[in-house]
Amino acid sequence: MFGPVVAGEQGPFLVAQCWSRQALSDIKLSMPDDVGSALPRPVILHHLGLDDEVVAAVDWWDLDRTVEPDHLTSVYVPARPVPARSAGAEVAQLAALMDTLRERCPWDRAQTHATLMPHLVEECYEVLDALSGLDGPDAAYSAAAHLQEELGDLLFQIVFHARLAAEEGQFDLADVARGVHDKLVHRHPHVFGDVEADSAGQVVSNWETIKKTEKGRNSVTEGIPAALPALMLTSKLARKARSVGLEPGATSGEQTAAALASLTRRARDSDPRPDDPLAGETGDVSKEVGALLFAVSILAQHLGVDAEQALRDRALTLRAEILAAEGVPDGQVDNR
Repeated sequence: MFGPVVAGEQGPFLVAQCWSRQALSDIKLSMPDDVGSALPRPVILHHLGLDDEVVAAVDWWDLDRTVEPDHLTSVYVPARPVPARSAGAEVAQLAALMDTLRERCPWDRAQTHATLMPHLVEECYEVLDALSGLDGPDAAYSAAAHLQEELGDLLFQIVFHARLAAEEGQFDLADVARGVHDKLVHRHPHVFGDVEADSAGQVVSNWETIKKTEKGRNSVTEGIPAALPALMLTSKLARKARSVGLEPGATSGEQTAAALASLTRRARDSDPRPDDPLAGETGDVSKEVGALLFAVSILAQHLGVDAEQALRDRALTLRAEILAAEGVPDGQVDNR
């Protein structure tokens, strides 16, 4: 009677007019077998407002044994605790959704690894943008919620590519997860083995050695995408250089300042001065600009500054200045 209805509810809720022991028994038996330890006790509400009123929290198995019920008997059923789902269960549900989309959605069915590439790049940048919103004392809860959303979008791209590979019989999402798990265990011998590493620098050095052996590479530079943004590429290669004992960017601060002054003069005047350190280099100013930017990038790294992010922050400051000059509030600008 009440059982099928109550069994499908999470609560909290009130069951009114439990007029018989059978009705109370239906409610009791609709609960899971382990309900005694998982759910707060139900409350019997009997003859409210009358002289023999009963309001009592009882054990579940005593629910139909406490009072003689009639049409003035009700039961308050507390909310059932929602079982915590593991990350694995949630990712499995997302993978199942991906299967459904590939089967039923025309757009999702039409996608390939190549067509998804722009979306993957865009989602990566959106995650970076969300991460930047976490900085500073004024970061709000909404910034964390934004990051959660963007990480989810990026995760979906990974699930999508894994699904496409599975359809080709190459690998699936489980292979991706297992592969990175095993790789990380192998590259952390100081955690899972007997290798000593007391500093982050030692960890990086060990990592590079293990990676080079794993992949049978001839150089630590192999596997670094040449299409990385230039400042990121410089920073990454500089770290690789140090791992083999080479310190990049040997140009002195004085030379860097002189090169900057020379390039500044060249920008103002097509005829360089005789004492210009770049005099005679008329054929390749681009090379000198590159050398200057390289030197600044290495300098930033020595100072513990991410040159890519520093330049991005300065560019965004310029954007704010433009908006102020236009009289446009930042909140009214769509940066998508």
